[in-house]
Amino acid sequence: MSVHGTRREWHGSCVDRPREATMHRETIHKPTVLLVDDDPAVRESVGAVLEDRGACVTAAATVDEADDHLQRECFSLVLTDLRLDQGTEGLDVARMARERAPGSRVVLFSGQDLSAIAQEAADAGVDEMLAKPLSIDALARILTDLGTEVEAPARGSRGARLSDAEGQQLLAAFVAGDQGAFTRIATSYRAMLFSVFLRWFRLGEQDAEDLCQEVMLQLVLKAAEIRNVRTWLLGTAINQAKKRIRRLIRERTLAERYLEDLELHEPEHDEDIRELISRGLGLLRPPDRRLLALIYIEGLSYQEVADRLERPIGSIGPLRGRALKRLARAVAELERPPQEMVA
Repeated sequence: MSVHGTRREWHGSCVDRPREATMHRETIHKPTVLLVDDDPAVRESVGAVLEDRGACVTAAATVDEADDHLQRECFSLVLTDLRLDQGTEGLDVARMARERAPGSRVVLFSGQDLSAIAQEAADAGVDEMLAKPLSIDALARILTDLGTEVEAPARGSRGARLSDAEGQQLLAAFVAGDQGAFTRIATSYRAMLFSVFLRWFRLGEQDAEDLCQEVMLQLVLKAAEIRNVRTWLLGTAINQAKKRIRRLIRERTLAERYLEDLELHEPEHDEDIRELISRGLGLLRPPDRRLLALIYIEGLSYQEVADRLERPIGSIGPLRGRALKRLARAVAELERPPQEMVA
């Protein structure tokens, strides 16, 4: 793996380096990437993709090699595999990056279930997690995100990255009554929260927006108790995402149960279930009604549904999931006691 460009070397952390060093990322828009993976083929292929898109890549195969590079250079992105050799040394790399280069974006990738280590990854300072094999689109999007952070921190929803110390100072200012400090916290950490909801847990845009607002509301309520704003936000976001996923699973399971009861004609519930489902389906949009009818009432396969609707077969599963979620919500509204519906 080649390293493009000429780099000056400093020993110690990025925090202690001269002003011109920290300005380097701000004045040139060429991302510098530390790629850590013990598989030479991954280092070569992923590095080539990053370099083709304008990044300056340094590769490391071990934690020690990564540590050596982090002591000598500032990176805009640290991209590390979870498993190096036999353990979870990628988390060690993340901790080193967070300590020595707090302005770097840290992305962890792995072939295992990433949601199972979400909290541990957050505690280690990971900004985002990606599933293996890494897609070209995902890598391109990360580089685009880096460019957004460097070139235009004031535009849109993504703010300039804060160190833990800066985040805590802003939180203290907010507790003291500075509303502008809260605005900066919300702007600076919004992208991190959306990354948790959209990319770590694969939630939808609306769920991510709702949960982001919920996390920020909790921040307002508990600001005086928080000792590390970034860690607290990540932990709270992870907990909220898990709760939302459990709720969505319950909703989809409930909707499927209703539809299966309708299909199986359970005698003791047949009339009530049919009426409830019929009313619930009536509240859905026509495309959702037709899709669920084709799958559950006509009993068509995904391929047959795709042919009937003239859609790719790969889209039927996600469409079904969203339709079930909307049906579950409609049925839940119908089942509420009248006094709850008035409120």
